[in-house]
Order: sequence, then C-alpha cells, then structure tokens
Amino acid sequence: MFSKVITLLSLAVISFSSVAQAESIPTLSLGKYELTSGDEEYCSELEVKKSDITDTYLKIGKDRFSLSNKEFKEPSDFDTSCEDHLISTREDNDTSTKLTRIVKEVCKGSIKNSSLKSVIVTAQTITINQKKDQKDLGTCVFTKK
Repeated sequence: MFSKVITLLSLAVISFSSVAQAESIPTLSLGKYELTSGDEEYCSELEVKKSDITDTYLKIGKDRFSLSNKEFKEPSDFDTSCEDHLISTREDNDTSTKLTRIVKEVCKGSIKNSSLKSVIVTAQTITINQKKDQKDLGTCVFTKK
C-alpha cells in the first residue's frame, strides 16, 4: 500500500512539472502573428496553438525547439562514417526566452556542415533566425495580431 502511495505521489509530481515546463514561456501568446520583417518567401505565416506546446518542445512553424538544454549524438542519415551532434539551449530573462537548436554533421573529427536556428519569444513578437554553415539565411520577425 505504501509503495502505491509513493508511486502515485511520484506520478503527480511528474505530471505537475510537465505542465509547468510546457507553460514556462510566460511571454508566449497563442494565436496568429503577422510578418513585420523578413523575406516573405522564407518566412511563412505563423500561428501558435496550444497543441504546439508540449512538456518538452515548442513548435514554431515547422520547427520544434526543446524547452530545456540538451546535447546528444546520433548516426548520420546521409553518411555512415559521420554522426550528427544536436545541441539545444534555452536562455531566459525577464522579457524574453531564446530557444536555439544547433545541428552539426561531424565526419572523421571535422564538421562537414552545420545549421543553427533560434527563436526569441517576447510579449508581442517572435523572431526566428537561421544560419547554415555560418552563413545567415535570414531573420523573420512576427508581431502578435
């Protein structure tokens, strides 16, 4: 009986921490955003729905960003002699949250290619930046409608 109570309490704590993690971007507003700066071909329309937020990820457009700092390696999909290094970071301050995802393909100890995508969430804006192999691919700035 005691072990069942402990198990139920543990599950309750895990459930509440998952909800807290999902709602831990206090400046994020659900709804539609309009593009105020950036290339219209590169920057698609943006809407943030409740289903875009999970206990571990935030989906912005077509991209998913981890809500916590993580780093792991996995075999490359393209070259069996390479591996992908995936790094997710999160930076919070009083007015914004920045989530970054870095993917590096490493072959025989050197970086073959890399990409970086970040999203900065403030009270009224979402800014998305993307780089590939250190080349800036563009910035999209969206404002809440």
